[in-house]
Amino acid sequence: MGPPLRPCDQDVRIFEDLFASWHADAAVAAPVALLLGVTPEIAAMQWPERTRLLAVDHNLEMIRHVWPGPTGCESLTICGRWQQPPVSPASVHMVIGDGCFTPLAYPEDYRRVAESLHHVLSPEGCLILRFFTRPPVAQPVSEVLADLKEGKIRSFHAFKWRLAWALHGPAAEDGVCIGDIWQAWHTANVDKERISLPGWTPETMATINNYQGRTTRYSFPTQEEIRRVFGQWFEEEACLTGKYELADQCPIFRFSPRA
Repeated sequence: MGPPLRPCDQDVRIFEDLFASWHADAAVAAPVALLLGVTPEIAAMQWPERTRLLAVDHNLEMIRHVWPGPTGCESLTICGRWQQPPVSPASVHMVIGDGCFTPLAYPEDYRRVAESLHHVLSPEGCLILRFFTRPPVAQPVSEVLADLKEGKIRSFHAFKWRLAWALHGPAAEDGVCIGDIWQAWHTANVDKERISLPGWTPETMATINNYQGRTTRYSFPTQEEIRRVFGQWFEEEACLTGKYELADQCPIFRFSPRA
């Protein structure tokens, strides 16, 4: 997996800069950070001095096989759910997550998790999240495939997300069944042997087979739809993006908890 599905160096630098800016103002001696999931790129990033990191994921296999082990700060992993983080109220100073809302139903599950994160964050804390968002105007599958044929899509992972957005329902609540993403790829009958784009290896293209027959739905709200949900509990402090392919649809928000 690669960007935009996984955070790249540009994303990590933004995470680090946003936390460093918050830490300089917050004057918290030993901040506690909560990581939603076990994203190794985030676990291994440069944390503010004396940070204690707690990573929470509901999938024990992900913890066993993805967690990188010792990080640059004191860290611990726990199997648990983000709707009920295993921490005390107002005991966390930093919460971070990367694309972790995509498998959740919009808006109900987004609201539940946002409220739970507001509950565990200290009043001076900060929330930093990277989202996968769909463009305001939908592009049909035929145009995505045409761009592929013309060599306009550099990354296969970017192609998967563009295909997902093309299949997404008109409302954020609709989402997209990931099995339909595989079906659209399979039905298009793309001649894989003739694709000469860098990085489009047989192994990379085979990653879409993980979607075959799956009924899981992914949600891709627009940026304004994200603000609509999080604005109830949080104040937006920043919204930044990198410069890689589709980075403009993968914004990193920094929020502060409302009183």
